[in-house]
Amino acid sequence: MSERNLWLELSSRLSGQWHASRVESHATSAGIPDVDYCFLGGEEGHLELKYGKYKKLSSKSKMPEIRGTQVRWCNNRVRAGGTVILITKLVEGDVDIYFLHDGSKIEQLSDCREYWFWLKEAKCRDNYMSDKIIAAIKHWKEYYVK
Repeated sequence: MSERNLWLELSSRLSGQWHASRVESHATSAGIPDVDYCFLGGEEGHLELKYGKYKKLSSKSKMPEIRGTQVRWCNNRVRAGGTVILITKLVEGDVDIYFLHDGSKIEQLSDCREYWFWLKEAKCRDNYMSDKIIAAIKHWKEYYVK
């Protein structure tokens, strides 16, 4: 599994509900998130995809890395009023956990890659790509942005 597979899972789940482009180009703009999206009805933004494996009993387990260029790009976009959502799929043995974080928290998440912190800061989480996760992405500004 990888970020690419997370993208395929997400794009398949949202087929017909949005227009989305995978960006994945550092030449375009350093730190730009992985996906640019617009839902039918006009809700648009960017998604940063992260994937990681985690072992609860291992002190070496860390959440996925967020690069400095990603932090800077995200902070600039959020300050300008844009929407950035960090979607993390974490695999713990045979259990998947999806976390959604607001882009305004990316710097704190980058600084603290501990599981407990990401869990505490998540705006939404579930054990599969559920309707709850999809609804949270589609209505992010309405429900999660202050």
